[in-house]
Amino acid sequence: KLKSVIENTCQNDRGRVLIPCFANSRSQVMLTHLYDMFGEDHSFKVPVLFDTPMGVRVCEAYRRLLTGEDAKKWDKVLQWPNIKFITDPMESKAWQNDDSPAVIISSSGMLTHGRSRAYAKALLGDSRNVIAFCGFSVDNSLASIIKEGKVKTIKLGGKRVANRCRVVDLHSFTSHAQRDELLNYYSNVDCEKVLLVHGDMDSKREFAIDLEQ
Repeated sequence: KLKSVIENTCQNDRGRVLIPCFANSRSQVMLTHLYDMFGEDHSFKVPVLFDTPMGVRVCEAYRRLLTGEDAKKWDKVLQWPNIKFITDPMESKAWQNDDSPAVIISSSGMLTHGRSRAYAKALLGDSRNVIAFCGFSVDNSLASIIKEGKVKTIKLGGKRVANRCRVVDLHSFTSHAQRDELLNYYSNVDCEKVLLVHGDMDSKREFAIDLEQ
């Protein structure tokens, strides 16, 4: 699905694909998937912008810590000519204002802060572009509002931006444990208190009752 979206958007429509990712782990996973899809395809000339300073530091940590086949694979990913690792704020702003085709990995994953939010502002108004979400979005976050697609304009940076770009939700990438897994896990944890902080309030209330029982 992601491969098709990138090919259609970047190569056919000359648009951009933003993949909002958490800087630690998820962005490195997505980068590896992109390499697996396009790394050996020399006809694929689209730049892959890895624009998350913390994510870049995590990539460097992976290089130091991985061993064996994992290390060899990661070195191939990092040496892929299409990848541009971005940390400088001015370079990031330049790419945000550049409407040429690109695949962009940037944090945060829910568009609550960070450079992914700035890219979203730049991409939202153009129907050629796509925002591809690859994880859970808490209610009322910018990511959840864009996913719902119910509003025609979105307020970003003090301005209203037209909500025209296409949205793809890659459900298969979610790493959240489901209800039964959580119930089993926390039922076996020896502690005095469990705090439920993630997810919508109604679900947390229902889960809290089951967990207490």
